[in-house]
Amino acid sequence: MKNLLPLFIFLLVTMSYAQKDIVSSGGNAIGTGGSVDYTVGQVAYQTKSNTNASMLEGVQQPVEIYALSVTGVETAINATLYPVPATTLVNLKLNLTKFSGTPRFEIVDINGRILSQSSISANHTQIDISHLETANYFFNIVLNKKRIKTFKLIKN
Repeated sequence: MKNLLPLFIFLLVTMSYAQKDIVSSGGNAIGTGGSVDYTVGQVAYQTKSNTNASMLEGVQQPVEIYALSVTGVETAINATLYPVPATTLVNLKLNLTKFSGTPRFEIVDINGRILSQSSISANHTQIDISHLETANYFFNIVLNKKRIKTFKLIKN
């Protein structure tokens, strides 16, 4: 009876399915006979193989994808900036009735410096850019301290 207890413990240990290694690949394989998902970085518990293939059994976590949205921001605004390229004046057409506040524009250089800014108070606004050097700029429309539309402005 004394010899059976160590033998029983030895048999339990050899039959346990503890983790063996970490799997470092994954993806989805699709073929005419079906599809198989496999995992990246999950623990493998058991290996099964034959002459054609081998398989590691383990834990696979589901992938959940969420679409996030921001409410209260007028992202689909209909604004037009023309002519581009321009030399002295650009025109901004914007429907102000769609805004809950007063939008403003910023002309920003490629280093992020704001070179010109002002409130937009009419649906059609002419903006003098004659003081700017010949270069490329960003023309931002800002509402409540958030940039809601950006145009590329080319000054000739």
